[in-house]
Amino acid sequence: MDFINKSKLTKEEILLLDFDYANRKKRPETAYLLLIFLGHLFVHRFYIGPTPFSVFGLTYAFLLHITVIVFGIVGLLNGTLIDYMYLLSENIYIVLIALAPYIWLYFDLFRISQMVDDVNHKTERALLEAMERVKE
Repeated sequence: MDFINKSKLTKEEILLLDFDYANRKKRPETAYLLLIFLGHLFVHRFYIGPTPFSVFGLTYAFLLHITVIVFGIVGLLNGTLIDYMYLLSENIYIVLIALAPYIWLYFDLFRISQMVDDVNHKTERALLEAMERVKE
């Protein structure tokens, strides 16, 4: 991350910048709570900032949950739930494909603080640039 130079700002501008930044900055604690309780829906990624991966993760998780529910209901109604479970135990690739987003969530546990810091830095830089444009 590069250094944000505030030396050209007056005291009032620094206070205004800090106030705006405090209202917009993301908190890692909130991101961790969202990861723990709603991580399977990738809500923490939307909190940090919507990205193509967060949209993909939400779509993938939604389809995965719907598929598990449908196969569970069909398996219970037809009496083939044990057959479905046996099929999953025989084909590890199906299980790995289903667990891929959850493996990514595990890595997010270690990356959240850096992602939040990056977003906060970009926010502060954007606020500073907007303030400089207004001054000109």
